[in-house]
Formats: sequence, C-alpha cells, structure tokens
Amino acid sequence: MGRPRRIRPADDYWTTVIPAIKGQHPDFKFLAEAYWDLEWELQQQGFDFCYDKKLYDRMEHGNAEDVRLHLLADLSYQAGMVRFIENHDEPRAAAAFPDGKGRAAAVAILTLPGARLLHEGQFEGAKVRLPVFLGRRPAEPADRDQLAFYQRLLEATRPDAFRKGAWRLCDRSGWPDNQIASMCSAGAWPRTTSATSSPINYRQEASQALVHVP
Repeated sequence: MGRPRRIRPADDYWTTVIPAIKGQHPDFKFLAEAYWDLEWELQQQGFDFCYDKKLYDRMEHGNAEDVRLHLLADLSYQAGMVRFIENHDEPRAAAAFPDGKGRAAAVAILTLPGARLLHEGQFEGAKVRLPVFLGRRPAEPADRDQLAFYQRLLEATRPDAFRKGAWRLCDRSGWPDNQIASMCSAGAWPRTTSATSSPINYRQEASQALVHVP
C-alpha cells in the first residue's frame, strides 16, 4: 500500500469554524496563544484576541523606546491583543521583572487597549514557575507590598476611563540638557472634556518628561 496523500482543504480551518460559531453564539470570544508573528494573520481569520508576546519581550528585555515603537501599531490591531507579563509559559513576573520594573510593566498592561491577562500568583509575587501538569507546589509566602500594589492598581484602573474611548500613544519630550524623556512612555484615553493618562518610567532612577496629551 502506498502512503496516504495529504490533501489541503479548500478553505482555511478558522475562517470556516469561527463564523459558524459566531453565527450561533455571537458573544463567544476566540483567543489565540500565538508566539510566531502570526497575530495579524489570526486576527484576519476571525480571532478576537491574540497574545502580545512582542510587547512582553520588549518590556522584559528592552527599554521604553522599544515599547513605544511597538505601540505605534494601528489601534484596531492593538485592541485585539492580550497584554500580559506572566502566564503559564513564561517565568514569574516577580522573577523576570525585578527592582520595580514589573510594577511599571503592570501599569502598562492594565492601561493599554486590548485584553488583560493576570496570572494566578502574580498578585502575591510568586517566583517559582510551575509546569501546568504538576499537581503540587512549594509554599511561597505572599509579598504583602506586591499584593497591596496590585490592589491599588486594580482599583485605579477599574473606572471606564481606561476602557471606553480611543486610546492614544502620547508624544513626550525633554529639555536641551536633559534627554532622559526617551526612557519614558505614556498613553492616554482622551475624551471630550478630559483625558486619563498613564506615564511609565522604565529607568531605575527618576525621570522627567513633558507628556503631550492628544
């Protein structure tokens, strides 16, 4: 007997399945755990959200300018991204983003457009990454300062100011003798009479910048 032939389907799988599911369950959300520069393609195929691994990598290994360049993408694309700094595949945020960097990154992911993913143990500052199939774990005491930070952050980002409207990336500038503004980034949710902004300092030291709200 010869080897069976593999016949490519005439239609792509997701472009067939997603509309069929949405036709019966319009509120059902499709989320793609994509890590291979397929985010835009999957959005075009009908996925509501895709992992924003590029943003994660730039926040972990890059600087504010790297983050800013990523956030220049079209708003419709960004609205379909899942922002995170910790999940079951990555190291714990408390270990990967030390010395306050994780708090700046947490502010970013909770004030950007798109979906927000917050992982079990992230609030408590857990540092041991566990395989998803392991049914036991070491006892880690909760980091009370970290837990209090997340409680304040969640309360501050709860209002609709960070959800309704069109998010915009803000320009920022410095002074002739002070150019560290490039180490900051900022976004804003402008409305008719006001705007809610979220400046982020990605340096270990204090920074100064003029943030230009749209």
